[in-house]
Amino acid sequence: MYQLKGVERLLKHFHLFLCLLMLLIPVVDQTLVVAAAPTVTPRPTLTLRPTKTPRPTATPTITPTPTNTPLPITGKLAFAAGRVVGQDLTYEIYTMDADGSNLTQLTHLKRADGPVWSRDGKQIGFLLWNVGRDAADFMVMDADGSNQVKRFRFVSPAAELTLSPDGKHLLYEYQPGGAGGLANIWISNPDGTNPAHLTFSMDGSFNPSWSPDSQILLVDRPLLFESAPDWSPDGVHILFRALESSTYNLYMIDADGKNMTQITHFKKSEGLIAKWSPDGKHIAFYGSLDTKQLTLQIYVMEADGSHLVQVTHDEAVSIYDVQWMPQQIQSPTPAS
Repeated sequence: MYQLKGVERLLKHFHLFLCLLMLLIPVVDQTLVVAAAPTVTPRPTLTLRPTKTPRPTATPTITPTPTNTPLPITGKLAFAAGRVVGQDLTYEIYTMDADGSNLTQLTHLKRADGPVWSRDGKQIGFLLWNVGRDAADFMVMDADGSNQVKRFRFVSPAAELTLSPDGKHLLYEYQPGGAGGLANIWISNPDGTNPAHLTFSMDGSFNPSWSPDSQILLVDRPLLFESAPDWSPDGVHILFRALESSTYNLYMIDADGKNMTQITHFKKSEGLIAKWSPDGKHIAFYGSLDTKQLTLQIYVMEADGSHLVQVTHDEAVSIYDVQWMPQQIQSPTPAS
């Protein structure tokens, strides 16, 4: 009994303890508090920059490389050609287009050389030598070889005939007293009247050349290494040959003596008497460019020395006295 009461007393105390404990614990509201969802600030909409239309890549303009095309060779040449016939050396006058076409023999006289064109290109003067070649008649013919007539006579050897650009005077080398005398430069009217002695060099004077305005003469001296001058048609340049190491080459210099330029570079050559074309674009010369070439032939090149072309190929003849036909003067068209 005693034990039972003690247990009951113990249970009462435990019950009281539980009641006190419940009073001490706060009551928790069981209502669910729904937390408000946080406001999500939307990310700013990205504004895309407009897509740039790419500029088209420019196709580079390609400038074609110049092909250095040769200029067309125009104009006409007159010249003398020497050929051995039997035991005799004969000379005749020929013409041809400057590109080597249309070769035409104008004379059949055996001793004709030194052609010179009239200013209008309609006639050609030339020398007809006697058998001893110590005198010559000055002959004139039409440009096709017809109507050959004598104008006057040189009683001593003459050479390198050239008519002034204005057509008023004839210039030439002349050797009074025969082939043993010294050649100097003389001048006369085209018909041979009023001859006058221009140079009196003790060594001789050769290869006369007129300035385009017919006011100045160029001549060369035999003791100089530079020779055979020729004025350019515009009067700006002078063409000449020079001898070095037994070889001739062609040079150009300004008319005031400045800016000399070598325009050919031959290793072995002979002759090289050169003449400007009337338009100044080409140069023609006769010569030999090879030690195996035994005769003088005609060559044409551009004025700067480029595009050299051999236009005659007859190894049985040697060619001399090459002359360009003057440009035709165009008559004005009559007013309608």
